[in-house]
Amino acid sequence: MLHVIRERATGWVAYLIVLIISIPFALWGISEYLGFGGGADVAEVNGHPVPVERYNEVYQRTRSDNPPPSGMDSEQWEQGLKLRVLDGLIDRVLLFQYLDSERLDVTDAKLAQSIQAMDLFRIDGRFDEERYQKILEVNRITPARFEADQREQMRTQIIAQMLADSALATDAEVREYQALKDQTRDIRYFEVKGDRFFNPGAVTEEEIKADYEGSQDRYMAPERVKVSYLELRLDSMDDGTPLSGEAVAEYYEARALDFMAPELRKLRQIFLKGSESDEQAQALYKRLQEGEDFAELAREHSQDELSRSRGGQIGWVAEEDLPEDIAALVFSLEPGKVSEPIKTERGFYLLDVQELEPARLQSLEEVRDQVVERARRADLEGRYAAAAEELGLLAYENPESLAAAAEQLGMEIQGTDLVPLTALPVGVLTQEAVLTALRSDEVLRGGMNSDRIDLEVDWSIVVRVDEYEEARTLPLEAVADRIRNDLARQAAWTALLAHASELTERLQEEPDIEALAESDGAELVTRVGLTRDAEEVPRQIGEKAFSLSRPEGSPSVGIAILYDGVALVVVDAVHEAPPAEIREEDRENLRAKMRFDEAEAFRAALLAQAEVTRNPDLLE
Repeated sequence: MLHVIRERATGWVAYLIVLIISIPFALWGISEYLGFGGGADVAEVNGHPVPVERYNEVYQRTRSDNPPPSGMDSEQWEQGLKLRVLDGLIDRVLLFQYLDSERLDVTDAKLAQSIQAMDLFRIDGRFDEERYQKILEVNRITPARFEADQREQMRTQIIAQMLADSALATDAEVREYQALKDQTRDIRYFEVKGDRFFNPGAVTEEEIKADYEGSQDRYMAPERVKVSYLELRLDSMDDGTPLSGEAVAEYYEARALDFMAPELRKLRQIFLKGSESDEQAQALYKRLQEGEDFAELAREHSQDELSRSRGGQIGWVAEEDLPEDIAALVFSLEPGKVSEPIKTERGFYLLDVQELEPARLQSLEEVRDQVVERARRADLEGRYAAAAEELGLLAYENPESLAAAAEQLGMEIQGTDLVPLTALPVGVLTQEAVLTALRSDEVLRGGMNSDRIDLEVDWSIVVRVDEYEEARTLPLEAVADRIRNDLARQAAWTALLAHASELTERLQEEPDIEALAESDGAELVTRVGLTRDAEEVPRQIGEKAFSLSRPEGSPSVGIAILYDGVALVVVDAVHEAPPAEIREEDRENLRAKMRFDEAEAFRAALLAQAEVTRNPDLLE
């Protein structure tokens, strides 16, 4: 199967599945990857644009969810994050283009089954068409659009499943993997901090001025906004007042058929495991037809441990309680008549329906708690929908202020101070749809209210920008210290690497790391029996130690790059673990690694064949 997957490019899709999830942005369908807005594009993939608006939305959300690691320069981290987001968006376009080229689609029946299984659209465990339509209407989504988006998500799941089936790890491969995983190493290392080479005083005024004049785009004051908004949530509609008895009764009478008790059947079974039990099942069926007692045969022969001791008795069941492959048959059986042997993936069943209780309408008293809860929820949803509709209308009719809408609806206007548009408080204002509205010309520069934005089925917001400052170039005196420090850091990094290279050469000439550490004023650290997942050393040092070759005659030497410096690492010995029993956890880990390696290799090949143009100058 693996070679088939490789030929059909699904290995690359694995890369997307593994890597794209590290960038938390919502799935966007075919209609969106083909175009978004009319502005500039940060990239073009085989003729299809990746719009800057899309990039800005994804970057803002990713940035708020991914702060820089402790000790790492925040500017350096953000530059790397920008490129990761751009690559992720390019990969997303390539994914949908691949799906189109392979014509991987989802049938209407599969799509319907998936939507009907969503808890959001179910009431008491059953899909409710009225609720489905209402939720989509409140969110201003047509069924056609929603179903198209769901189909796209399911198409990507097809690829994920194909990939999951493709990676097979043999016992020999698992043992080899376990041997490497369980290997330990004896290492010594010492760290060299970068700050020892950091000397801002050595940077001249001429160097500062030259850097400023050559890179003014780096020294911009970001555009700033003062935002106000009205936020409406479903739970704000609940004032704790209980529904009247009349309202509950009216709700029940209008939806009485929703409270039907389903038909029930009292069922017992004889179950035989495996696909080779046909002959035994037929023999038991014959004995039952000849009048032998069902309960006694169940106790003697059934292989279902739970019901066997009860003579095969399962009890009262509804159709939805049973597996699909036997439910219809059970509910077509006449009471007192034993079914012929039923073959399933699990084995063979002999079923006996003893009694039948017809479906019936339950009285209000029987289902009062259920009716009260559903009526209360329907009342809240109705009031929320009305309030949301009025919020949007009032914001539209009074476009230059939120005061009228706030007064009419009894809502509180919330807001921010004047802050960078790229650094809004994490929460409602950093939602993708809200950021899109804030960046629109009519809201950002025109002083207009946004349209009502439905973030979820029970969450809406209207925003406006009360004050706006354009981005501007900062004067030299405002950024001189920053430039001085940046240039000093660059010089320190260059000096640090040169020093590390010199230390490595000295160690190769005279393999005495203890003396070298002492001469450099550093503390030598020794770790015996270091494992791959050890936490007692920095991650970068552990990775470097296990990437170095096995020492032959003399220690293996390498440099690990740390957040605040480097480490000179020496591997003195490698210890192999004794052979171990195969662990299924390791098999799964190896399969995941095989999928990832396969994916990354194919992705590189596919990107080489694609026409991809990047415009990094447009990145925020």
